[in-house]
Amino acid sequence: MQNNWKLHIVLCLFVSMQLFSQDIDKDSIRTLNKEAFELTRNFSFGKSLSYSYLAIQHSITSSDDESLASSYNTLAVTYHRMHYYNKAKKYYEKALEIHETFDDKKQIVLLYHYLARISIDRKNYGRANEYLNIAYKIANETGDPENVLVLDWIQIQLYQLEGKFVEVVKHVEGMYERIKKASNKAFYVARKNYLGFLLGDAYYHLKEYDKAEEYLEKHTRDEYVHSNDLAVSYMQLSDIYKAKGETDKYKGAQIKSVSYTHLTLPTKRIV
Repeated sequence: MQNNWKLHIVLCLFVSMQLFSQDIDKDSIRTLNKEAFELTRNFSFGKSLSYSYLAIQHSITSSDDESLASSYNTLAVTYHRMHYYNKAKKYYEKALEIHETFDDKKQIVLLYHYLARISIDRKNYGRANEYLNIAYKIANETGDPENVLVLDWIQIQLYQLEGKFVEVVKHVEGMYERIKKASNKAFYVARKNYLGFLLGDAYYHLKEYDKAEEYLEKHTRDEYVHSNDLAVSYMQLSDIYKAKGETDKYKGAQIKSVSYTHLTLPTKRIV
C-alpha cells in the first residue's frame, strides 16, 4: 500500500507541473480538499494524498494562506487515519500556526482537539490533557457552547481511558446545558440520549448498579442508531440482571447484546 500511495504522489506532482502556470482559484482548492476528505473516508489513501499535495502546492502558488491551512488539515486527517501519527501531528501543527495568525478561534479549538486525539491514540494521556486545557481556555473565550462541546466529547473519552469515572459523571452533568444551547431539537435529543448512555456506563464502572440500570434501560429505550452503544448497554444490563437473579431479563439482555454486536461496524462514533 505504501508504494501505491507514493506513486500517486509522484504522478500528482508531475501533473501539477503542467498546471503550474495556470491560475487556481479558492473554489478549485476547496474542491480538491473536499475530494481528498471523501477519499480518506473511503480508505482510498493514495488518491487522497495526491489531491491534498496538489491542493497544498496550488495554495502556496496562489499565496492563499486560508486554503493552505485547510489543505494541511485535510492532509493531517488522512495521515491520522493511516496511523502515521508523526506526519499527522506535523500537518495539524502547520494548520494551527496559520489559523493562529488569523486568530480563528473555532479552527484553533478544532485543531487542538485533533492533536489531543493523536496523543490519546498514542496513549500519551498527559499530553492530551495539556492540549485540552489550552483549547478549553480558547473555546470558553468564544462564548459558543459548540466550541466547548467539540472538546467535551474527547475529554470524556480521556477520562474513561484513565478510569476516572467520577470525573465522567461530573463532566457529563455539566454538559446538559451546553447541548441544550448548542443543538437544534433533533440533535439535542440524540446528544441527550448519548449523555445518558455515558452516565449509565460510568455508574456501571463505579459499581453503582441501581443508577446504572436506570440510565442504561432508558438508553436502550431511546437509542435507535448506534448499535455499538446499544451492545454495550445490553451487555452491562445483563451483568446487573444476573447479579439480581432476574433470569429472564438477563437472558433477554444477553441476546440483545449479541445481536447489536453483530451489527457493529469498525468505525468511530461521531457526535
